[in-house]
Amino acid sequence: MDIIKKMKDENTPGLSIAYFEHGSLKSSNCFGVTDNETKEAVTCRSIFHACSMTKLLTAICVLKLHQDNQINIFDDFNKYLKSWILKTSDSLTSTRITIADLLAHQGGVIDSNGSFEPVIDGQRPKNIEILQGTTVYNNQAVHASYAPGTRFEYSDGGYAVLELLIEEVTGISYVDFVTKHIIRPLDLQDTFVWTSENKAKTCVAGHDKYGNIIKGRRPVYPNIGGAGMWTTPGNFSKILIDLLKSYNHKSGFLINKETAKLMFKSYGRVDFVGLGVFLGLDNGKPYFMTQGWGLGMQCQALAYLNEETSGVVMMNSEPGKDQSQSIVGMVLREILNINY
Repeated sequence: MDIIKKMKDENTPGLSIAYFEHGSLKSSNCFGVTDNETKEAVTCRSIFHACSMTKLLTAICVLKLHQDNQINIFDDFNKYLKSWILKTSDSLTSTRITIADLLAHQGGVIDSNGSFEPVIDGQRPKNIEILQGTTVYNNQAVHASYAPGTRFEYSDGGYAVLELLIEEVTGISYVDFVTKHIIRPLDLQDTFVWTSENKAKTCVAGHDKYGNIIKGRRPVYPNIGGAGMWTTPGNFSKILIDLLKSYNHKSGFLINKETAKLMFKSYGRVDFVGLGVFLGLDNGKPYFMTQGWGLGMQCQALAYLNEETSGVVMMNSEPGKDQSQSIVGMVLREILNINY
């Protein structure tokens, strides 16, 4: 595929790719510019918005608490909360919601229409305000409206609840926990959870499908546990490789082998969902996948469980179509020789 031509055809300013094979970096390629106004070239250290790929970080944090016996993900979620309770609809008052249900988007939570849109005035609300439904970013209290474990319903609200869980169990902020247990141990120098403008100069600008820079240049979302991470394909690949090391060799840092096996096992009513990841088969080879799509940005990552091989693609434009049809998905399929 002629990537440069495809980017030009689809008004994509910048693209960054990392490819790991058997646990080692094989290639890192960058194309285009970080910003259609400054025309600064994309490099391997250009930082992109990971959008919903942030949920992988949140899942790792929750599973680490489980393996350290601070929580049990198969317990009733509300057992661990102090400042807020995840309620159910009247018809579901006796229904038990587990932490694992929420990790696998099967916890009964349905996001309200128009919720979790980018922050419009630079003032990110508190997570508890989002959960209570008192902001324009979520106009109803997060609650379970269908029986947990009975169906899959992708939910940012469910991950806002998990963000609260991490903070209440550990007594420190979500950002501090991620920094302490993921970013610093793996030496992810170009990764952070966005809480202020102080790192903006190192980040690419977002663009619409016509190549215009979006208002505010860089999207900031209200739910940091669901969409707060900014990173590079190379840095994000280090997270994937560490998880694969645990899964195959017991040598990863983030979680142990038993927890990794739990993470990458189908959960609940659907076989394509694990705990914080999506699962699939390519020519009989099992893989896990995570992806993100937000204002001005799109990304996707896929890793083969047994081969310890992965690819991550990130771009600074919103293509108006999902990863299966955009440049992101096309490039990922090509570098991994994916057959689906």
